[in-house]
Amino acid sequence: TASSVITTVTAPPRSKGAHTTTTSGMGGVGKTLSAAALCRDPEIGFAFESICWVSLGQEPEPFQLLKSLHVQLVGASLPDSASEARLALEALLAAAKGRRVLLVLDDVWSAEHAPPLSFVDTDAGSAIVVTTRMRDLMPGAAEIQCDVLSQPEALKVLLSAGGVMHL
Repeated sequence: TASSVITTVTAPPRSKGAHTTTTSGMGGVGKTLSAAALCRDPEIGFAFESICWVSLGQEPEPFQLLKSLHVQLVGASLPDSASEARLALEALLAAAKGRRVLLVLDDVWSAEHAPPLSFVDTDAGSAIVVTTRMRDLMPGAAEIQCDVLSQPEALKVLLSAGGVMHL
């Protein structure tokens, strides 16, 4: 349920890696839509100072994604000195220090794609949500399996995403 996802994302880490929550399931079951609804939830807005989102796909371009994340986090482009992915990540780590940030990594296909984008300060209460088709992609992460929704559940999610609570 939505409340259990919110509780999982906002809870203090239970162990190393537990600040990460993955939602997994086959393509088209609504992982991305669910993550978007999570980001719009008022409880999440209250829990985090910033929400940053990037979609990775099968062949992500880390430097381009880091540039986008930097703009989302600080409202400005990376400094000229951050001319490669490693330096961009360092700039993001510095900007996120002490801030509660929710980082959404959407459509992750390989566990190795997430760490080069993980800039959040877990000591500040930040969290990462990963959407993926792969089960057990992130060792130590809390995992929520997304299954095909029933017609009434799908309608409720669709209406909620559109800001309509009642027909």
